[in-house]
Amino acid sequence: MALKIPMLALFLCGAFQTSPAAFGQVLDGAEEGPSALQTPCPDPQYIYPCTCSITAPWKPDLDCSQVQSEEELRGVFNRSFEDPHFHFFTVQNTGGLRHLEGGTFGEATFKSFFFANGDLEVVEPNVFLDSRGFLQYLTLMQQNLTTFPYEEISQYGILRTLRLTGNRISAFPTLKSSSLEGLDLSFNPISDIPADGLTGLPYLFDFTCESCGLTEIHPGTFAGRKRLSGLILRSNNLTYLPENMVQSDYYSVGILVENNQISNVSAGAFKLGQGQIMHVDLTNNRLEQLEERVWRPYFEGGLTYLYAEGNPFLCGCDIAWLVTKSEFMAKLGGKETCRDGRLVQTLDPLYYEEMC
Repeated sequence: MALKIPMLALFLCGAFQTSPAAFGQVLDGAEEGPSALQTPCPDPQYIYPCTCSITAPWKPDLDCSQVQSEEELRGVFNRSFEDPHFHFFTVQNTGGLRHLEGGTFGEATFKSFFFANGDLEVVEPNVFLDSRGFLQYLTLMQQNLTTFPYEEISQYGILRTLRLTGNRISAFPTLKSSSLEGLDLSFNPISDIPADGLTGLPYLFDFTCESCGLTEIHPGTFAGRKRLSGLILRSNNLTYLPENMVQSDYYSVGILVENNQISNVSAGAFKLGQGQIMHVDLTNNRLEQLEERVWRPYFEGGLTYLYAEGNPFLCGCDIAWLVTKSEFMAKLGGKETCRDGRLVQTLDPLYYEEMC
């Protein structure tokens, strides 16, 4: 049985959910090192109620989680710094920030902004723009965000990840970026991803829209994404995976669509090139069959595992092509069951050879 720890799950569940400092160390620890020039923290009274620490051997991190208002935050940065270039900016668990205006951070620049568990509703243009030559990671999660200057993203020349999870974004944002690799829009009431919604992101590596209320995926939505490696669409209301849904040139592609209502997968939903491998998780859906015309090409090709636990498989002769091939059965997760409760892994291949 294959080990259920796909690379993208480790990336998203590990790097994205750690502390901001650890997040940066996971993603870019090799970029800067002990040889980089270390800058001391400003005087604590100078940046109060923010605090400063140095968790990496270069620029200081600022934590402004004790700020009570937009005015107080603006006051911290409405002054000159001996060195205005910082590493991480963090705000967590504050309801005092609801509306960020342009110029909030003065001349200060950051490599990462991390806002979590607050009540931020509006981000106006030019809030982060002064950091455009430095900013790599931008996270605004578990807020009430409805307004954000998406059109500015194209100006952030080295931005690698944008995470806007757990907000009130109701329409899929139009984004253009020649550097963005990770985009997470989970837990927003988006409901639909336009077929051309990702065309402005040619280097997208990981895309996540978990619990977005999606009911369908348009054909070709994730086609032509040459570097796409991770696609997470779990916990939506999808019923069907269309033809030409995913096409990527990356050597390893993971597709996680657990906890939907998928009852049908089109032949050619996933396009694999020579030497590519693919991992698929269809746990807890409504598949009654693993149709041979759909799935056999993948089992004979680059599929490394298929997890399909929690589907009501009929386990009639329709599954004979799978059960009678031990090399195919080895690619199943191992916990798949028939509608009558039998474990697929325990089905007798001789019975299917004789009866089907």
